[in-house]
Amino acid sequence: MPLRLKAVFLDARTGKISATHDWPTDSRMARIVSVHDGKLVTLAKNELTLYSPDLAPIKSITLPAASFGWSARPSPSGKNILLSSADFREGPWIWVETDSLKIISSWEDSPTGLLSISDKNIATSTCWWGRECKSWNVNGNGGAACVETGSKCASRIQIRELPTKWKTIADGEEYQHPQFVNDEIIFLPGKNSGKLIGIDGKVILDEPKTDRSWGCSDTGVVPAANGRRFVIPNCLWKGAIASVDIGSHPVLKQIFVYDIGSRIQSKALDVKGPKIQNDMQFAISADGTKLAILNNEFVLVFNLP
Repeated sequence: MPLRLKAVFLDARTGKISATHDWPTDSRMARIVSVHDGKLVTLAKNELTLYSPDLAPIKSITLPAASFGWSARPSPSGKNILLSSADFREGPWIWVETDSLKIISSWEDSPTGLLSISDKNIATSTCWWGRECKSWNVNGNGGAACVETGSKCASRIQIRELPTKWKTIADGEEYQHPQFVNDEIIFLPGKNSGKLIGIDGKVILDEPKTDRSWGCSDTGVVPAANGRRFVIPNCLWKGAIASVDIGSHPVLKQIFVYDIGSRIQSKALDVKGPKIQNDMQFAISADGTKLAILNNEFVLVFNLP
């Protein structure tokens, strides 16, 4: 096959490439969707494949055909994956265990907002668009737009375990994406503040936004697999010139580090040195001691205090 899914493995201690690997695929929509305990799972079109730590294939399963492909959301620990249709319409949802590629549960559901999972629950927001939708229009890139009824609606934060129905735990905001940082805590980015709430809806921490952002572009929260730390990148948007229709671009300013214990402790770390801007992806080590940033073709690794 002419297409390849290429993986590059780097030693975070030395910064050197320890291995490269590529797998033949018949789809451009191919990626690694979850990693746990050295094993990794790839998704290529409708095919899920589990690989051992030495990159030998262990098991594959074929998902039902999906017109716009599948969205895969791993839990912060990497132990579980939720798969749903990428076109934001009603369809099959499939819960898969990473280490065995076993399908734990499957059902039909209709998304009301962006999703996040822990190893126990699914979280979403209702009325993500701010208005009721009678249908969704899907473009060629797989994006979806709400066809409004004209009626406003109030956003709510909802969670569910696999065998239960959705239940509301808190009020939400328009365009809000609840994100699990571990099995018990959800982060809610807001227009004026960011909140940490428990799965019972009780507010654990409420921080004013001031001049900070809740992530860079679509980054949001970056949780460590051990569940005791997460980070939130803070970007400034610079370079916009309205008179010549030039848009702004993100520049990384700070990394906010949150430690979860008997109480939540946070610290802001200023990012110094060469600018980190435009395309950015973030990953944190399982124990929360290292942060990696992929900036265009460069990987930077930072030791976190």
